[in-house]
Amino acid sequence: MFSFFEVIFLINFVRGDVFRCHFPDKVLGALQGPDYARIDGQSALAVCLTDSNFKGVPNGQTLVVPIVEQLPSHLQSSIKPVVVPLNKNELPFLSHDSYALTHMPIACNKQWIGPQKVGHINFSSSSMQRIDFGLLLSTGTYDRVRESIYDAVIQHMLSNSSLNTDPSYQLMISEAQAAANQIAAAKQPVSAGRSNAYNFRRGDVFVCHFPVHDSTGLPGHDYSLHGTHLGICLTDAKDPRIPKEQVLIVPISSSVSAIGRKSLKPTHIPIFKSDHPFLNHDSFALTFQTKPYNRHWLSRSVGHINTQTMDFISYGLFLSTGTEHRVHEIIMKSAMEALIQRTMKTPTLQQLRDFELGR
Repeated sequence: MFSFFEVIFLINFVRGDVFRCHFPDKVLGALQGPDYARIDGQSALAVCLTDSNFKGVPNGQTLVVPIVEQLPSHLQSSIKPVVVPLNKNELPFLSHDSYALTHMPIACNKQWIGPQKVGHINFSSSSMQRIDFGLLLSTGTYDRVRESIYDAVIQHMLSNSSLNTDPSYQLMISEAQAAANQIAAAKQPVSAGRSNAYNFRRGDVFVCHFPVHDSTGLPGHDYSLHGTHLGICLTDAKDPRIPKEQVLIVPISSSVSAIGRKSLKPTHIPIFKSDHPFLNHDSFALTFQTKPYNRHWLSRSVGHINTQTMDFISYGLFLSTGTEHRVHEIIMKSAMEALIQRTMKTPTLQQLRDFELGR
């Protein structure tokens, strides 16, 4: 006879499946106050972001996006584009109109999931598209997608010699190159002053204090970090699309145990001390352990991750959040529409900009 947790460990799921998940209880220790990392001690619906057999993340875990019927008090006054409305008429398994909190992805032990699937959100549905866009915004990878659209257009036109003399295509190249350069310039770290809870930029590294949760009654989390570790901010402090009290953090770890077990995954992103002198040794960004974090818990800033490494981290985030196929779809569709219409001002690109602005 299987125990409850042995039974639910055998559950298979695919991206978009919705289960009722059982999350650990409240924060323990000194870090009291608002906690944006968990739905404390609750049993809540959540959307699985990867398949149960996906080899790109460590065994035993997946990232999930929680679903709530009522917004937390800090979000009620101004709903951000990362908070995705879910309509009961479109998703009949919901008992009420609800919200997917894409700014709060939770690294979930697979044994916290189940036991019965509640429903599924199809990849092609408008709900899943909005969830994926919200994840791109929350993880700061949205600008990388935009940059890739411009790069795809430029590479296509430069590789086709018959287009090189067409004035409209030449204008497209100029527009696309200018836009890509603008995004690349924005990715550079701010040189003046120390980063803090009010002025950090994407890629800034802080000493972070990850809270301990009471997991009484739940199996332990093999990969969850707690205590003091370095962490990488994924968005800018003044990004209006993200709730002002929080930021998503990617923890940095030596991953000694994973190296010893030879179980490193593509979502362990190497960060080399030779490129980042503030590190004590070569380390890894754990993109599969992305954590919502109260900005006011950010401690001392120690440095910044270089642009190339942040691009690798973005790819790890695409894998961890299951958005890799969505990103490919957006890039191909947007680039092809631009080429067909011979303008970078295509409906798809305008739709992306509208979403970015929260329209």
